[in-house]
Amino acid sequence: MTTLDSVPITACHECIATLTLPLALFLLLAETTVGGVVTVAFLRLTGGLTHGFLKFISVTYAILAALAFLVVVAAPPGSYHRLLAVNQFAAGTLPYLQGLLVITMVIQVVMTWRRQDAALRGWLPTLLASVLLLAGIMATLGPLAGSAPVAAAIGLTVALSSMVLGAATTGMLLG
Repeated sequence: MTTLDSVPITACHECIATLTLPLALFLLLAETTVGGVVTVAFLRLTGGLTHGFLKFISVTYAILAALAFLVVVAAPPGSYHRLLAVNQFAAGTLPYLQGLLVITMVIQVVMTWRRQDAALRGWLPTLLASVLLLAGIMATLGPLAGSAPVAAAIGLTVALSSMVLGAATTGMLLG
């Protein structure tokens, strides 16, 4: 695998955009998964889901989480430090946080498929892993801001985009 260290930093803007595509793909997949988990937990709390759809959507989001894990392991966000001002420590935790989300999603799928009346508290580990991953993404992108108000705006944007992506995906899958 070619690392970013072999690419000159003076490359054109199109080259930098191309090099950061795996990061963008990871953010899209991870935020969609996190937002979807939160949306499904909310719909589960309000009683708006059938058990059949709950089975389907839990498998769907587990697949999205697994795809995000493959992307983040293949192109770790910490390797972008020469292209983007990312928090190295936080970026280094993202593969582990995404792996934690995958594990909790797989457990969630098993629980959903085995129990007809799975309680909402069964979603708590998955929700916790989702929140941790979202916090890791926010911490990774925070240094791009340069100031505290802009860092807060980046955090708010990450949270809102996650909720929008997850709600839209869940809504489209509901039909």
